[in-house]
Amino acid sequence: MVDFINFKNRFPHTQFILIKGNHDVLSDEFILSIGIDEVHESLLNNNILLIHEPQLINDCFTISGHKHPGVFIKLLKNKGKRLPCFVVLNKQLILPAFSEFTGLDTSKNLQNATYFAFYNNGFVEISL
Repeated sequence: MVDFINFKNRFPHTQFILIKGNHDVLSDEFILSIGIDEVHESLLNNNILLIHEPQLINDCFTISGHKHPGVFIKLLKNKGKRLPCFVVLNKQLILPAFSEFTGLDTSKNLQNATYFAFYNNGFVEISL
């Protein structure tokens, strides 16, 4: 938390908005007290809905997290590598988990989706 407060102090003109998810258990009052500017369950801006749980909404594009999408890349000799990925659909973007302790869901492949896996040196588009 001290790291975030120091970061926030270095960039005082940057606005931080939290879209709450299932792991956000701290009170809104506390979250606001450490420098988050706004806390929302969802936020609609310019026909883009930011939301925690992936949903298809008819009239807008949605950006969500929660699912921690990943892909399994087969390598030589029965080995493989799991990589986090962005999932891009016609009206939806599902964000990966950006930490190593949350796990990856490599079991749910969505139809008509494009997967962009990332690793230390860049991104790779994956066709499933």
